[in-house]
Amino acid sequence: MLPEIDSFIRRIHYSSNDKGFQHIKRVWLRAAERYLDSYKWDEGKDVPVEAVINAIDNGKAVYTQHKREGWRYSAKVEKVNVNGSFFIKTADGEKEEDSLEKLPEY
Repeated sequence: MLPEIDSFIRRIHYSSNDKGFQHIKRVWLRAAERYLDSYKWDEGKDVPVEAVINAIDNGKAVYTQHKREGWRYSAKVEKVNVNGSFFIKTADGEKEEDSLEKLPEY
């Protein structure tokens, strides 16, 4: 059974901050509308990572999505605070980098 999913991240775009740390600046996000026991998905759009953080803050469930024998959901995306800056990650840790590196870049 699928977990409650509001959006999928399929691709990521990196940027570096002034300290040289690489972080995700933008993502390709597909939003879902749930209909009974199925979902209707939009085509996706390029959004800033802050939009993902806001969605998570508003209780939305965001997951990564990989293409392996068709599209499959993968890990839940979480917001983390590292030294006063907010990032998105799929795993716990205190690094100032995002851990979504398995997704394709654009």
